[in-house]
Amino acid sequence: MKNKNGFTIAELIATVTIMGILLLITVPVVSRTIQNSRRDLFATLAKDYMEAVENSVTGDELVCNINNKWVPVSVIPKGKYFFPICTSSNVANCHLIGGEGIGTYMTREDVVESTEQLFDSFKTSPFGDNHLKGYVVWEVKDSSYGEENMTESLFKIRLEDVSWNGISEEVPMDQLKRQNVKTRDKKSGSDNMPTNNIMTLGYKPCKFK
Repeated sequence: MKNKNGFTIAELIATVTIMGILLLITVPVVSRTIQNSRRDLFATLAKDYMEAVENSVTGDELVCNINNKWVPVSVIPKGKYFFPICTSSNVANCHLIGGEGIGTYMTREDVVESTEQLFDSFKTSPFGDNHLKGYVVWEVKDSSYGEENMTESLFKIRLEDVSWNGISEEVPMDQLKRQNVKTRDKKSGSDNMPTNNIMTLGYKPCKFK
C-alpha cells in the first residue's frame, strides 16, 4: 500500500539507502579534492617566498653574518646561507629556524620583521590560515658551463605551518609541487614533529639591510 505521498515504505528505505551510499562515495572525493587544492596552494605559497628571497638576493637587499659581521649579500664568499621565515612572534612557533642558536645573530622580532618585509604583510598557510615557520636556503658555488666558469646560487626551501603541514625537507624551486607538501595530524604526538635545528647545519643567517 502506498502512503499519502505516493511512496511505499520500501521505496523510501531504498531512496535513503542510495543517498547514504552516494554520500559515502562523494564525501571522501570532495575531501580529497579540498586537501589537494590546499597542498597546491601551499606549494605556490612556498614558491612565492622562495622567489621573494631570490629577488632580494639579486637586488642586493640582504646582509649575511660572516664571522659575526653583517656583510652585503653581493660580496659574500661561497657557502650556504639561509633567510629565516616566521610569521609568529611566539618563540615556540619559530624554533624550526634555529632554536636558541639564531638568537646569537637575530632576535625573534628581527626574524618576524624581516619576514614581513618580503611582502609588506604576512602570507599564511592555506591549512587553517596558520602561521608559518621555515627558511629559504641558497648555496653560492662555482659552476662550469662548457669552458666557462661562473658562480651561481642554488635556492631551496623548507616551510611548515604551526600544525606541521607543509614541506618538511629542503626542496629546490624547480621541484616544488603538490607531492612535496605533507599533512600531519598534530594529535599524533612528537613523531610527526621535525626537530632539526638549521643552525647545526652550518648555514649562515641573512636578513634585510
